[in-house]
Amino acid sequence: MRADRLVHLILLLQRHRRMTIPELAVRLEVSSRTISRDLLALSTAGVPVSADRGAYGGVRLDQDWRTDLSGLQSDEIRALRLGRGPGALRDLGWHRAGSAALAKWLGQMGPEQQAVAHAVGERFLVDEQPWFSHTIAHPPHPDLITAVQQCLRVDFLYDAAPGTGAARTVSPLGLVCKVGTWYLVALRDDRLRVYRVGAMRGIHLGAQSFDRPAGFSLQAFWSGWTREFESSRPRYDVVLEVQEGAYPEFARATPWLTVDGVLTREEPSPSGWTTVRLTFGSPETACRHVMGFADCIRVKDPPELAAMVRTRLASAIASLPDRSAIR
Repeated sequence: MRADRLVHLILLLQRHRRMTIPELAVRLEVSSRTISRDLLALSTAGVPVSADRGAYGGVRLDQDWRTDLSGLQSDEIRALRLGRGPGALRDLGWHRAGSAALAKWLGQMGPEQQAVAHAVGERFLVDEQPWFSHTIAHPPHPDLITAVQQCLRVDFLYDAAPGTGAARTVSPLGLVCKVGTWYLVALRDDRLRVYRVGAMRGIHLGAQSFDRPAGFSLQAFWSGWTREFESSRPRYDVVLEVQEGAYPEFARATPWLTVDGVLTREEPSPSGWTTVRLTFGSPETACRHVMGFADCIRVKDPPELAAMVRTRLASAIASLPDRSAIR
């Protein structure tokens, strides 16, 4: 690990030319004392590294000195190939490798290319965290990552529903991170199946290996499976009228509860109401959401949803305390 860190340190200095010891410590995730020892080791090995004091000081390499350290290691290649944000790499234990690979890649660029890369990093950002998400992260177990990489079968208990704990033995083909949630794609009984990693427990790495199916593409399978999964979800189509003044709040709140997150809106009528078409997962979800907007919303279709809302509202009104009796 220290050799990798020294290489990473040299590449950072080649790229930035001058960095402070605290900056290097943060980038390499070690203490400032460790960076000082590393710099001494590099200097002893003949690398022309020096430290300048003062407000504009810092650690630097000799301006004319440069070495070719572009060779990437296996975990660094994996991190670059995955091409995802830091969250997924951290879950896999590859975030340091990704940082080192990026430094090697950027270190071989000329000044103009480095400026372009820096500009992209300052202007574009991929945020993997969903809005209002407070769920507990379930990164893949290290044995599961090993099983995928080395084609080893695994045993585990799977809680498809809380408390079920059904035993499973599978041949893992790939791990997929979808909006922060990890899924395992695996073969079981000669059928491709998908397991949510957060529902897996008691993972045990077996000694038995398996052969990956010829021509299997994780990307192709996942694309097809997600399309099938989305199309198989229950759909409850609804047509509503929403007061124009309440529509912005309605639009912000509603997509999180719908099947596809799509609201089809018509032009507002002269009376100030706008027609909206959308799809919920169930009548219950639609009813609860409509009730939350009270007199700002009308149900046009289906009729049974309008009846459900009227019944629920009447029940809610009837359950309110009688203020005259309280007095």
